[in-house]
Amino acid sequence: MRRLFYAASILATACGSTSEVPPHSEDAGADSKGMDGAVSDRADAALPDASRDADAGFQDVTSEGADVAEGDVSGCRPWSYWNDGLTGGNFNYVQFDPRTAALVLAVAGSQLYRSTDSGQTWTLLTNNTGGGIAEMAFPPGSPNVLLAATGDGFRRSDDGGQTWTTRSLQGVPLTSLLVDRTSPQRIFVGGDQGLLMRSTDGGGTWRAASSGVPFGQIMSLAGDPSTPDNVLATVILEDANGSWKSSGAIVRSTNGGLTWATVLNVNGFAQRLAQCIVDPKVIYAGTAIGVVKSIDGGQLWSPFMLAGMNAADIGVDSASCDHIYAAIFPSGIAHSTNGGTTWSPAITQGLTLQEGYQQANRLSVDPKNGASVVAATHDGIFRSTNGGDNWLAATGLESVLCRDLRVSPTAPQQLWMASWGSGAWRRPSSGAPWQRIPLDRLPREWLMTVYPDTFVGGRVMVGTFLGGSEAWRSTDQGATFNVTNTASLNPFVFATDPTNNAVMYMGTQVAGVYKSIDGGVTWQPSNTGATDAFVLSILIDSDDGRTIYIGTQGSGILRSTDAGASWSSTTMGLGVGAIGSLVRFGGSLYAWVDGAGVHRSQNGMVWTPSNAGLEALNFGGIVVDTVVPRLFASAGAAVYTSADGTSWQPFEKGCPPPAGGGRPVIVSNGASRHVVLGAGTSGVVAHPL
Repeated sequence: MRRLFYAASILATACGSTSEVPPHSEDAGADSKGMDGAVSDRADAALPDASRDADAGFQDVTSEGADVAEGDVSGCRPWSYWNDGLTGGNFNYVQFDPRTAALVLAVAGSQLYRSTDSGQTWTLLTNNTGGGIAEMAFPPGSPNVLLAATGDGFRRSDDGGQTWTTRSLQGVPLTSLLVDRTSPQRIFVGGDQGLLMRSTDGGGTWRAASSGVPFGQIMSLAGDPSTPDNVLATVILEDANGSWKSSGAIVRSTNGGLTWATVLNVNGFAQRLAQCIVDPKVIYAGTAIGVVKSIDGGQLWSPFMLAGMNAADIGVDSASCDHIYAAIFPSGIAHSTNGGTTWSPAITQGLTLQEGYQQANRLSVDPKNGASVVAATHDGIFRSTNGGDNWLAATGLESVLCRDLRVSPTAPQQLWMASWGSGAWRRPSSGAPWQRIPLDRLPREWLMTVYPDTFVGGRVMVGTFLGGSEAWRSTDQGATFNVTNTASLNPFVFATDPTNNAVMYMGTQVAGVYKSIDGGVTWQPSNTGATDAFVLSILIDSDDGRTIYIGTQGSGILRSTDAGASWSSTTMGLGVGAIGSLVRFGGSLYAWVDGAGVHRSQNGMVWTPSNAGLEALNFGGIVVDTVVPRLFASAGAAVYTSADGTSWQPFEKGCPPPAGGGRPVIVSNGASRHVVLGAGTSGVVAHPL
């Protein structure tokens, strides 16, 4: 099994919603491909000034994300980022650059950030590092050169991380990297299934260096600058299918990687190595069952310290080999000043993260100041200036991963977002910044969906994942939330009966449809014929509230004609892709089927493709524009419109969104209207209508 935060992309690859649609239609928040498990608070923001100009402060972007002035792209108006107020994101890597004082780099998805003040404030360097960075190296004597092990091979930047090129091993997913400090042309990289390779020409060419390495993922590498042929690696063992086992090893080579020998077997994951700068023979290793220490370059290892605790990463003070930090999953960050003999408790003071998930993915200690530490977490970067006794959230990180966008006709100017790892957000108007719903109101950060009720002003439902997988309910626009009786159901979508607003439906991942007759306070199964359905979208299609359609993952479209008491299949049956959108437009029903695009039905039973003009048939969704009667569809990397539901034209041809996926949403703020898309870790993008 992979560690939880690695699988987040399975559930959060896209972001979209319905807005200004016929009010009985609700869709899930993303093109969900399945769920193998997933992971990756701020204080209340001041209330925004809703009277600001609707387009004030927006950053115009081209499809590459570069700044442009209005009209620079011939024939189109550029898209804008709507990220003001957003802060956080799932950061999988952070590291001080030892060559430049106070310089830190951090990675969230394909984004790379830089801080020049030891992690206090951050600026975005690029949205496209290529393949996702797992590890970086900083060749001595070349302050602008960065090397990276990525999901798409070995990459290099010559301008401090602003642009990247694949140096070699393109298409090979790499997980670890080591550059010899005394001879930077000698480089090791590691990957899955025991892959270990060595280069002696700076990464131009490679040869295998894995003899004796167990079959598994190479998590970390460390070398001895005084004896460069001595190299260490941690390995998480894998089965024949590439899935992690619950065991690992530390391996060592004394001949530059020609052969390796196991020096420690671990009854759990063997994760990160951390080496002392002043004495490189002192090395610590974090494992799933504690921390071990070697004082002889990795030949012999101590008994486990912090025994039984999952140490995801280790940091060492560059001036003192005895001053160390450990990121304890899932309970906080501990530190020791005596080489691990004794430890502080796992400290969470200032780590404003969901209770039970207050861990760091990675740690880095300032090489100039051992009391200065930065931590990469599922919800941003935190820093400590007092040796880990308390932590502060960094600013300038706009990598919140959008899971679901929603607008209610009761407040069409207001945009809601469910994020993956950063909680729920509300944008009161198109000219106002985002506001985080604080954790003391909604104590969940991994959200499946958010639903500002289509008919009842102030009522908001939230479907959550980690920490309970239940539905939460607010009746005061998010000022307070209460949990409902829905534990472990994984709610994906909500809908309200247009004829009786006390009746609501909830689509779940694990138990089909649930129904409430008291406005979402309590829920009961309503899933005969759909017990095992993974429900992604709901369309209540009749004036009496009795005919309902659900779009599913793998079970097609199901219909009920008795208000959800029983369900039967339509011809869109088993084996089709995820059906993330169901809407009615112009007398027909429309469904977005991932991998098969738009499908249309006159009677709800027979569905046929309706894709003329669409250049992509995946990662999409549909929304109805009720002001100018038409459909919007996002498909692949583009947005399309259709006035008849059968033929599609590119929206703003030649000026596609810089990023996006899932369904669009339409925000109306008086005369100002925008179509809005989630943009993955790049936040949210919008375009005026």
